[in-house]
Parts: sequence; C-alpha cells; structure tokens
Amino acid sequence: QSGPHRLYFEAELDIGRGTRHLNNTIYLPTWIKGCEPRFFLEDKKCKSCPLNTDILEVGIKVGKMVEICRCSENYYRNIIDGTNGMSSQMSCNKCPSYSTSLKGSIRREDCACNANYYAKKTPTTMTCVKCQTRSSSEKGSTSEDACKCNEGTFLSTISKGRNECQSCPPDSELNIGVTKGDMKDACSCKENYYR
Repeated sequence: QSGPHRLYFEAELDIGRGTRHLNNTIYLPTWIKGCEPRFFLEDKKCKSCPLNTDILEVGIKVGKMVEICRCSENYYRNIIDGTNGMSSQMSCNKCPSYSTSLKGSIRREDCACNANYYAKKTPTTMTCVKCQTRSSSEKGSTSEDACKCNEGTFLSTISKGRNECQSCPPDSELNIGVTKGDMKDACSCKENYYR
C-alpha cells in the first residue's frame, strides 16, 4: 500500500441539451493498494501464477507471467501466444511418467527419464520406456542402446533378430571380458562340470 497520493477529478457531463463541467475543489488524499501476497501486476490486473508454479523471486510484484512464474519440479513450461492484444498465457505440464525435471524447466526436453529407462521421442511426444530384463541405464538416457546388460549377463541374439540380456545356465560362468555373443561361446562350465 502506498500513499497518501493527491487525487483530483474533472469530467464533462452531457445533460439533455447541454454539457456540465464537474470537478472537485480540493485534492483528495488517496492510498493505492497493491496486489495480495502471491499475486503480481500484469496489464493493470492482479494475477497469480498458474497451477504447479512458484513466483520466481519473493518480492517481485510487477511483470509478465512468463518472466515472473517458474514451473515446479517435475513440470515444464508451455506458452500459448496471446491473440487480439491479449498477453501470452503460461501453463506447466507434468513430465512424462518415469521422468523428472528441475524446478524452472522451460521445455519438455528438460524432463529426463529415470535410471533403467530411456526416452523414446517423436516430434510431439516423449515416452520413457523400461530397459529390457537384466539390463540398466543411467538417468537421462535417450536411446535403447543406453541400456547395458547387468554384470554377469551378456547380450545374445534370440529369435527374429531380437537381442536379450541372458545369464549363463547353472554350473557355468560368463567368460571374462565377454559382453555379447551366443551362449555356447559366452559361457564356460565350472570346474568338475562338462558340456
């Protein structure tokens, strides 16, 4: 709240066939009330940040929504351009399932898939796909190739050209340094066992 300010009114009023001049004879003491807490002034109106957002900095009271508000953790910003003199509108979209983002993320690409998932993207969507059985990936992986077979397993081609992480059969062990191949080449029988 600020004030007191000095306010003076003056107007022309149409009355039937004539015009009447109105004004006050003294300045009026006036106070201006600011926007409520967690609101800010944009285009002469008090507005609040949309759902799943925070005000960027405590104490900011005037500006454009896209500059003042930032999306919460695990959300990213979506801006719809204003039309017919309207301001741009902002919303915060949730990151896809099995992904996260930092507070203040401004695009879908800021969402990173969790560990053991990889991102499968199209121009308009992103899906986090779980790595195949017995494999894992680091957080933020962007292709299926990032899924590596877990320790003690190897990549083997199975039917129809599909790859799968496999373990050696009981009483056998993976040959040192082998990460892919056929079971007969990748695994050796333990001592006192034969193939």
